[in-house]
Amino acid sequence: MPWQQILEAQASLGAAAGFTPVVDGKVLPHHPFDPVAPPESADVPVIISTTLEDAALALTNFDLDEAGLKAMMSERYGPKAEQMLALYRKRYPKKSPFLIQAQIGTDAGSRRSAMLQAERKAALGKAPAYMYLWAFESPSFGGKFGAVHGTDVSASFNSYRDGIGGTGSRVQRALWSRFASAWVSLAKTGNPNCAEIPEWPAYDAARRATMIFDTEVRVENDPRAEIRKFWAEMSAGGRRG
Repeated sequence: MPWQQILEAQASLGAAAGFTPVVDGKVLPHHPFDPVAPPESADVPVIISTTLEDAALALTNFDLDEAGLKAMMSERYGPKAEQMLALYRKRYPKKSPFLIQAQIGTDAGSRRSAMLQAERKAALGKAPAYMYLWAFESPSFGGKFGAVHGTDVSASFNSYRDGIGGTGSRVQRALWSRFASAWVSLAKTGNPNCAEIPEWPAYDAARRATMIFDTEVRVENDPRAEIRKFWAEMSAGGRRG
């Protein structure tokens, strides 16, 4: 079938359409991480990550105020919204409502999935999973996007002069260099640990060691634990973001 016809069919379905792998039992024999990590790659180490405000890339309501944020979350999460916003505001009292919204979207979706992926990889007991959280706020566009999706992709190639990444400040260049060095080390040795970063332990469900890439590069065990536990409880209760 011509590729143009495939794209036309996809476009005709609107926003709900997308190309995704299909578990057919042959080419893709099973879901890659459900209910467990894939045994085919058990001996391959991985890095799993999210950025703090990952979901901000898909949002444009920069003028969102506190009242609007509260109304939005109340509509979406009902009586849980007040508890949720209190958790975020306690930890991030100076973040804009726009960025709190982005964190909530990220925590409800991709971050929860990333941690589950790392847990299941670690549970195989073979090659390790290394987890990081990218928390450096991009200075581009007046800083309004925060630590947004894709910034760490540029940084992994030590490319600091792009649209979303930043301006190439001294602080940024130092962080980019350290981050790229960890990726080079993984590619060369299968382990991201190198002289440029603190000791990076493998991830497991007990300690949840996570490298935080920010102006200060550091390891935290179970960072943002109260927020992680909130979303774990929401998931157990059947509520989805």
